[in-house]
Amino acid sequence: MVLLTPGLLPQEFVDELLQLPPPRLLDEPFGPLLLLLRVPDRTVPGFTAALDQCVRRGLTQPGVGGPSTSGAGFGVVTAEVPAVQRDQARDAEADHASLLAELDASTHYVFPLRPGAGPLGIGRSRDNALVLRDDSVSQLHAEIHVGADGVSVSDVDSKNGTWVGGTRLAPNTPRWLQPMDSLRFGRVQAFTCAPTVLRSVLRRRLRQLL
Repeated sequence: MVLLTPGLLPQEFVDELLQLPPPRLLDEPFGPLLLLLRVPDRTVPGFTAALDQCVRRGLTQPGVGGPSTSGAGFGVVTAEVPAVQRDQARDAEADHASLLAELDASTHYVFPLRPGAGPLGIGRSRDNALVLRDDSVSQLHAEIHVGADGVSVSDVDSKNGTWVGGTRLAPNTPRWLQPMDSLRFGRVQAFTCAPTVLRSVLRRRLRQLL
C-alpha cells in the first residue's frame, strides 16, 4: 500500500478509503472535503509528530451532519457563493492529474473536514485542531468552518498570512473553498480534495501496481 504514493498518511485512512463501498462514500463519512497538508522539506523538530497526532484524532471524530441526499453529484462551494453543484464526470480527469502531481511531490497528511460544533483552529498552539509546528505559522493562524452551506477558511490576523490560490486573505474574511484549491498557512502548503476523487486516484494507482 505504501507504494501508492511517496507518502499519504495516516495509512489507516488510506486503507479505509480504498475499502469503503461506493454507496457508503455517497454518505460523505469523511465530510464534504479533505484537507491535505504537505510536510515541508525542512521542518522544526516535532512538526510531523504533532500533525500526526492531530490527524489521527480528527479521523476518529464522527461528523454531526446527516447523510447526503443529493445522490447526483458532489456539492461544493466557490469563492462567491456556496452550494454549487459540480459536474464530476467533466472535471474528473483534470482533478486526477492535479492530484497525482501534488501527491507525488511530497508526503501529505490527510484531514477530513467534517461538520462540527465549531471552527477548526489551525496554528502553532497545542489548542488547535491542527497544530503546525513551523515558525512561519502564528499561534492561532486560521480557522476552517464546515457547515451546511459548504467549507470556508478565514485568516485570524496572522503575521505571515493565509493564502488561497496565490491570493492573501484579508483578516477575518471567510473565503469559500472548493476541491483542488491550494492553500498556504505561512510557509506550510496544503490543498483541498473531494474524498471521491482521492479514492478514485488511489484505486487507479493500485490497479496499475497489480
